[in-house]
Amino acid sequence: MTTVTKHARLLLALCILISSIGCDQVTKQIATQQLRGSPPLSFLGDTVRLHYTENRGAFLGLGNRLSPQLRFWILTVATAVLLVGLSVFLMLQWNIASASFIALSFVLAGGIGNMLDRVFHDGRVIDFLNLGLGPLRTGVFNVADVAITGGIVVLWIVSFRTRAESKEPTSS
Repeated sequence: MTTVTKHARLLLALCILISSIGCDQVTKQIATQQLRGSPPLSFLGDTVRLHYTENRGAFLGLGNRLSPQLRFWILTVATAVLLVGLSVFLMLQWNIASASFIALSFVLAGGIGNMLDRVFHDGRVIDFLNLGLGPLRTGVFNVADVAITGGIVVLWIVSFRTRAESKEPTSS
């Protein structure tokens, strides 16, 4: 891969990181200022709810009942190690598919956004978004969670397409 392409990918990753982390942190700050201590706000026939919550666990509160020490080691230290590993991987593996590179950059950005919360909010992540129709609702989440989920979905699609393409017979 040429140096220009490496520089372009680095610039792309930095743009994704700065914009995603910035958007996540700004929306969390607004949620804290406007929603903390107030009842949920409902929009679009209760399809969208804005509801401030602080999550000590991971996805959908997973792990929030662990002891504070174990939660710290798993959700802060181990996650930080994984984020450093993902950063190194992205810096060294310039030849991965562009869609995978972009998707992993979004996963990294979301992970950093939530890690910043854990570090600066005593192990808690600020969540404030909830979607649903009638009784079917998502958990409460944030912009970093959207980046992580979107990145994982794109990785899944790329993986699925790669497997499907590898199974196609080649014509001669």
